[in-house]
Amino acid sequence: MVQYLVLDANPLYNCSVEDFRGLTDLYFLSVPTTCSCPGELTAWEDITIQGNITTCQGQITCRQDLVPCPASSHCAGNGPGLAECSCDEGHHGYKCSRQGKFPTAGFAIGLISSTIVAAGIMWCTHRRHTKME
Repeated sequence: MVQYLVLDANPLYNCSVEDFRGLTDLYFLSVPTTCSCPGELTAWEDITIQGNITTCQGQITCRQDLVPCPASSHCAGNGPGLAECSCDEGHHGYKCSRQGKFPTAGFAIGLISSTIVAAGIMWCTHRRHTKME
């Protein structure tokens, strides 16, 4: 769990939001002014610039106005400026619109059986084109 990250002495350029993916507990970030705070003002309570150091404080994990999640779901932060909607317990599927558990067994059986059938068809058609010497 990283809460404080000081990178201002590093020669960083063009920092990406993806560079900070997974740092959900980050509260304080210090970067050189060549990088901006990931997610900028939508992801931090306070951003200050002093000299050649940018300081980002107070990560905002999810803003409902920026990440409108559908019914039966909730916003889950995945780092500064990164959020995604996750289905609530007992819901799954497109926009979390299906209730109950995901039919894992049925899905797996269907996938395995169709793979076996496709492999059998390819094996049979390939055998016809192979010549014995």
